[in-house]
Amino acid sequence: MMTGRTELETNVGMFSQCWSEAWHALRPRFVLAMLPLAAIEAIWLWALSTFPRPPLDTILVPAWYLLAGEPALHYPEALAALPRIAGWSMPLLVWLFGVPTFVYVLPRLPAVFLGQSADSSRARGGLGAAWIATLPGALAGTFGLVAADAAAGSPTSPVDALARELFALAFLGVGLVARMLFAYALPSVVLGGLSPARAWRRSVEFAVRYLGLSSAFVLVEVLFALALRVPPAFLLGLFERTFPGLGLWVAGIGLLGAWLGTWFLLAATTRLYLHRFGVEG
Repeated sequence: MMTGRTELETNVGMFSQCWSEAWHALRPRFVLAMLPLAAIEAIWLWALSTFPRPPLDTILVPAWYLLAGEPALHYPEALAALPRIAGWSMPLLVWLFGVPTFVYVLPRLPAVFLGQSADSSRARGGLGAAWIATLPGALAGTFGLVAADAAAGSPTSPVDALARELFALAFLGVGLVARMLFAYALPSVVLGGLSPARAWRRSVEFAVRYLGLSSAFVLVEVLFALALRVPPAFLLGLFERTFPGLGLWVAGIGLLGAWLGTWFLLAATTRLYLHRFGVEG
């Protein structure tokens, strides 16, 4: 019994340390490094909001129809669907454009976290390996969001609604678990110099070893997005016909929450990784 309590206290202490150090590490140079990703996300959001117009209409209109159905092709339903569709696309967008930023940021974090006298500012793993290593997490995040939304669908009865909600939660849970298991693949490549396959193995083993902490890190990332998205989304449900442009604002606020959550997950998992492996090489 004492061992369990000690382990719990250790996990709480480690989470508190990773939490505080992750935000302490958010220094101006890292904010500047992350700004291009935020700008790309904002541009993508704007492109989604103008999906019926050239030149992207030939690509976005069929995709929009496939994801949200025929009603979402028309105003104001299109703007109401915008936060949902933007959320679906974010994991892959962050994977495509965020990984180069992360490869720049990660080798500079040991100097912040461990007080190293000099940056280990050269990544030990290449960008291509980092992209491959982080792809399963991005696909899992996208799958969880899209599958959960599709499962929720349009219920035909209270029983059907309950069943759909349970399926939606199950799909979302699968996505989150997979994202947690591969959360350490990026530092394993960038800081550890491992191949993608070896990084996946190390990440899964490490996530299972620190299961409580790793789950908490991923949940905090999700909660950041929800905290800044759910309240405005609730208002959107009430006033979407009175203020149809509210959907764009909801999606934009959700991007801010996702950006903060991305930074926390990146910094916290790196800090825990360094706690176990230190500066390798």
